[in-house]
Amino acid sequence: MKNYFFLFLLTIALAASVSAQTKVNVHFVRGANSTRLSGSVSGYKYVDYVVGARGGQTMSVKLDSASSYASFVIFDPAMDNVDGGTEQTDWTGDLSSNGNYTIRVLLPRSAARRGVSANYSLRISIN
Repeated sequence: MKNYFFLFLLTIALAASVSAQTKVNVHFVRGANSTRLSGSVSGYKYVDYVVGARGGQTMSVKLDSASSYASFVIFDPAMDNVDGGTEQTDWTGDLSSNGNYTIRVLLPRSAARRGVSANYSLRISIN
C-alpha cells in the first residue's frame, strides 16, 4: 500500500512540474512580419512561444543571451522537430505546413542540473 501511495505522490509531482512550464501565444502587430520577445529560463523550466504560420512561408528565429547556454528547438504543428531547428540560437527555414509552430527556449540538461538561469531576447519573423 505504501508503494502505491508513493507512486501516486510521484505522479502528482511530475504532473505539476510539467504543467509549470510557460506558454506564450505570439501575435504580430498589424502590418508587421516580426516581433521581439524577452524572458528567462532556469533549471529544467522552458518557455514555449506558439506562432501561427502557413506552409511555404519563411520563418527566422534569433536568440540573443548573455548566457552561452540558452538555445531553442522548433516544433512543427504535429510537434515534430523542424529540420535544423534543434539546439539553435539562429535559424531560418521554409515552413512545410499550415498551423501553429512552437519555439521552445530552454537550457541544456547539463546547465539545468546546475540550476543555471539565462535572460534572453527572441526575435521571430515570418515572410
